[in-house]
Amino acid sequence: MAAWILAGAALLAPLIHAAGLADPFALPQRIFVLIAAVTAGALVIAERRADDGNPAVRSPALRLGIVVLIGAAIATLVSANRGLAFGGLLELVAGVVIFRVGARVLSGESAVARVLVAATAGAALVAAGAIAQVLFGAHFMIGPFSILPPLRGGSTLGDPGLVAQYLVIALPIGIGAAAILRGTGRVASGALVGLIAGGLLFVGRPEGWIAGLLVLGLLLVTRVLQVWMRREGWHALIPHPGGEALRAALAAGVVLLAIVPLSRLPAARQPAAGTGVLLQGTTLLVPTSGDPRVDRAAAVPATLRLAIRRPLGVGPDNFRHAFLEVAWRGGRPSPFTLGHQAIHTGNSFVEMLAETGMLGGLAFAALVIALLVQAGLAAARAPAFWGTAGFAALNAILAMTVTAFFGAPFQEPAPLLLLWMIAATVQSAAQAAPGSAGLIGRFQPVPVPGPAPYPRRRWWVTPALIVWIAAGAAGILAQVDRARGSRLVMTGQAAFQAGNYEAAILALQQPAARRLPDHMPGGLAANAYWRLGFLDRAAEEFSATLDRSPAFLGAWIGRAAVRQAQGRYDLAESDLQAALAIWPDNTEILLAYARLNVQRGRFDDAIGQLRRVAEGNRTLAEPYALLGDLFMRRGQFDEAIEAYRLCGSKNPRYPGLQLKIGDAFYRKGLHEMALRAYQAAASIETAAIEPRLRIANTHHALGNYCEALESLQAARDLETDPARRGVILDLIAKVEPDCKRARSAR
Repeated sequence: MAAWILAGAALLAPLIHAAGLADPFALPQRIFVLIAAVTAGALVIAERRADDGNPAVRSPALRLGIVVLIGAAIATLVSANRGLAFGGLLELVAGVVIFRVGARVLSGESAVARVLVAATAGAALVAAGAIAQVLFGAHFMIGPFSILPPLRGGSTLGDPGLVAQYLVIALPIGIGAAAILRGTGRVASGALVGLIAGGLLFVGRPEGWIAGLLVLGLLLVTRVLQVWMRREGWHALIPHPGGEALRAALAAGVVLLAIVPLSRLPAARQPAAGTGVLLQGTTLLVPTSGDPRVDRAAAVPATLRLAIRRPLGVGPDNFRHAFLEVAWRGGRPSPFTLGHQAIHTGNSFVEMLAETGMLGGLAFAALVIALLVQAGLAAARAPAFWGTAGFAALNAILAMTVTAFFGAPFQEPAPLLLLWMIAATVQSAAQAAPGSAGLIGRFQPVPVPGPAPYPRRRWWVTPALIVWIAAGAAGILAQVDRARGSRLVMTGQAAFQAGNYEAAILALQQPAARRLPDHMPGGLAANAYWRLGFLDRAAEEFSATLDRSPAFLGAWIGRAAVRQAQGRYDLAESDLQAALAIWPDNTEILLAYARLNVQRGRFDDAIGQLRRVAEGNRTLAEPYALLGDLFMRRGQFDEAIEAYRLCGSKNPRYPGLQLKIGDAFYRKGLHEMALRAYQAAASIETAAIEPRLRIANTHHALGNYCEALESLQAARDLETDPARRGVILDLIAKVEPDCKRARSAR
């Protein structure tokens, strides 16, 4: 029964999703994998009551899996966000449980074949969904249930890059499934492989194609090595003209070729499908700032610095928050900004090292190496079926290794589940190989000889089963509660973006949303309170956000602004200094610091900071505008005019720039030049009232009373506020006699 559960998990895990959840999108998959692990583990514990239970297995890979968990548990304990890290730890625990359970129950040929076929079928369904979205812009719903989410090419995984990553890994698994089956099953598996290849063709350009070609190259190389080591003769590389292998390959080719003409259907030319048939610019690093190579080049060294800085680890699933500590400290230009931050490193091994610490990360790398050795041993020496299964497992792990240097397969639940499933099948395949001496022999798993290490039919089985089910149910309920909170965050986010801040707060203050370990609910609630004028509550929510993500710059800047509005200048300054410690020389932080110093009357400090911003980013116009305002307040009109002109050279349409220039000229006594600036402002903002009032004032100062009257009348016609319109009418009444006298004098 446990073997059937594992096969079901391999089939369904990549298909589970919920379109109405906020980050993380893959949370339903994690819950599903956790349910499968708890159920399968309970069945294995229950088997201990019987004498015919599956024997235990002794393997270095299994021991390394436990070491990975130990490292992850230590990282969770020292993590700045234990709640978030605990969710990631649960995912790793579920995976190792599936690994250990699979090593016991996937001991028969039929059980292994079932898992490989199920994984192939699940990947084929993902590919079919991606093709449907690319061709037809499909977003399928059945009532409230989403069959395919709306992102084009993302299928059930939510992003084309994740789909391409998964299909690359599934490709050798599908080829292995076709190789171990016979008759109709082999042909059907070949057709599924063709569907997987078609999905990769449609959504994988360019990085999915690159990884796919590398994996196919590795398949050819490992097949040649397998034939050579097994001494099968080179004729084994050529399929028999009438054999099942050729028919399976033809089935794959027919399916692949049949997919391309679908783009000529009328539905494929609808606007919803977008432009072009094949997706362009797909990267295995999701998301990216636009150039994944630049992101990886910056993120990998920074992540290694983070791993050295925190050798015990930052906690599973906590990388994106901890990475902010080092993202901008390497002394090199960083592609990351406040709007685009690294979700993944672009090297899954390095990210695992940072999350689970030196112990967990190195143990995980050693685990992958041990699995490669075991799978290679099975492929080279195990008889018939198990040799083929070892060959499929070897290439699946190699595919995961390839994609690990492009994306994050070990941080996503669906491909990570495939790793644990394949690792379990490797244990059975390697056991079937003849015993080896020397170093290689130490990697070979062996069944535990003699009786089980714990006596069966004893008192401990029932209590252990109860504890296991209770602990598993608690973990599942915790993740389900997180899913409920994530849905509330999605509701709050939609209300916030619509400007309905009261509704946003109502959703974000629900107990399930408040219990979330994520930073997003606090950040959204803080901004909503801020816009509604509840500054104390806004400061509290920003503080709660920083408790969850101590290096989240947006919360530091936001809390500084709130404290500045409260008049708590020293606290605002300390927040901005903390933000600058995270990202030195950031222009947004320095601008906020300069505004704070202006409000405190520290003009010299503000001028120094604005000049620092202008030197750091010579394309910005705002620091020059603020410098001009400061010089105006100090009566340094020449310096103000020069600063405003520099602002105009960066952005000629900077809001209110011509008015500022006009004010500087006016206060210097150059009324004619001020008038030209005000007129330029009126020509830029044709519906603005303020430029016309300034024009009227300048004309009046120059003695051009009738021109002043015309400008006031133009302002009157544009003004809709009754009170302001009344003021303008009073001014018109005062200027009209002057205009009449001027006309009479002519």
